[in-house]
Amino acid sequence: MKKLFVILLTVVCTLISCDNKTGLITVKEDHASVGKASEVMLIMDKEVWDTVFQDTIRAILTQPQPFINQDIPMFDILHLNSDLFTGNMLHHFNIVHFELNENITEPTISIERDVWVKPQIYVHIKSADQPTAVKMFLENQDAILTALYENDLAKIQNSHLTKKNNDIEELIRKKFGILLTVPQEYQLARETDDFIWLRYPTIKNDRFVMIYKSPTTKLTKENMIENRNRISAKYIESKEKMSIPEIFEAKGEAYFREKEREAVREVVRRKGA
Repeated sequence: MKKLFVILLTVVCTLISCDNKTGLITVKEDHASVGKASEVMLIMDKEVWDTVFQDTIRAILTQPQPFINQDIPMFDILHLNSDLFTGNMLHHFNIVHFELNENITEPTISIERDVWVKPQIYVHIKSADQPTAVKMFLENQDAILTALYENDLAKIQNSHLTKKNNDIEELIRKKFGILLTVPQEYQLARETDDFIWLRYPTIKNDRFVMIYKSPTTKLTKENMIENRNRISAKYIESKEKMSIPEIFEAKGEAYFREKEREAVREVVRRKGA
């Protein structure tokens, strides 16, 4: 029996794991976090931090995003000194806060959810000195990046909840048993018993999503490319005669976040918990 195997060639259609039954994060408008997608507010008194330490933190936060074929920073950094971290600044959806105080005897790190608004991730590192603070950040970078990145995806998904294609979502649910939020810009380009092709053409590029069944569940890079090319040759027409779209090279391997999510669970705490 064939197993389901899904490839999503888009950034904006995302499955999010959440606590409620729908799998989606919903927020009240007056409690919604602010900030653009792929952005982190970095609270750090820049003038007192050594440049080497600053560059180390920035390099981690601006490393290339996973799963795409271009080198785009995972996060843009919005820097803020600690004395300005008040009022509306508390409402940013991704915050990394370095608090240095020589009176701190026990360094700590926490990843908190929805402290002031939602969805929000607040990473708070407290230490008496810079080297210790950076060391804690580096030791917990997988957990930090996973929490920030998945919160970023949650923000993107929330932005599409009021503008989604309900008909296509229901089609996907019935055909594949998948709950997927689909922005209304995506239209059904082709459908068969084991295949759906969604397109969102723009002036700059042609965004699309392919959902299909595969005879294998081994998510190696080679198998993914082979299956993608097989499906493309079978169902996707090319503008050029006697040619088919193919992937010759793909960046990275299939990625599972369970290890990183476990790291998040070890240091995360919810407000009021």
